[in-house]
Amino acid sequence: MKASKLILFDLDDTLVFFDDYWAECSKAALMVHPLSRELDTELLFAEFKKLDGKLEPLYLAERITLNEFRQQRFIGALAAFQVAATIEDASRYDDLFRPTIKRFLKPDIEQVTFLDNLSRTYRLGIVSNGTLRLQMDKVEGAGLAHLFPVDSLFCSDTVGHSKPYAQIYEAALRHFDAVPEETLFVGDSWENDVVGPSRLGMQTVWLNRGGPAPASSSVQPALIIRQVTELQPYLL
Repeated sequence: MKASKLILFDLDDTLVFFDDYWAECSKAALMVHPLSRELDTELLFAEFKKLDGKLEPLYLAERITLNEFRQQRFIGALAAFQVAATIEDASRYDDLFRPTIKRFLKPDIEQVTFLDNLSRTYRLGIVSNGTLRLQMDKVEGAGLAHLFPVDSLFCSDTVGHSKPYAQIYEAALRHFDAVPEETLFVGDSWENDVVGPSRLGMQTVWLNRGGPAPASSSVQPALIIRQVTELQPYLL
């Protein structure tokens, strides 16, 4: 790989994994929300998850905002059980969800140690589709706050653009006064973390935990890994 000075990471399913916390956090919030606590949590979560899958592509295509995505997901799930919910009720769910992250998300000690060592040689940042407040909660829950202070997180809600649009990567490059040719981007999404950064001239690493590779692409990552710590022999 080419020498890099800055390493930018995706967050979700790269440094933290939805499977480690999202379902349990969602259910915990649904169990205590005034509108949903009397409903069957498992059945409600199944509807909630189904809507999550339907609405996410609309958010990524910027046809709805992140707030609209979350509001429609909660309101729609409750509507399936003939319960009328408002935008305020959806915001209350988000407020209940956030504190559960640190309860269910635990640090990966091997990863924390590796990133600690990495930070002695490289500048580190995160570029993520999400809200800064929620993503920072995940960073703290994963034991990474000392490596990724809030000003090193570039989130779609604060930047005003989501990956794979160039503006969000460019915001990170400006902050670090870095050039794409000396920046490495690491993430799990082919479009967001390989194709998008590559268009700007960044070198990329694709974190693929077993999914199929694109059938045909002119873009090629420098490496394919299954977890971040596999970068150690290439960077340290």
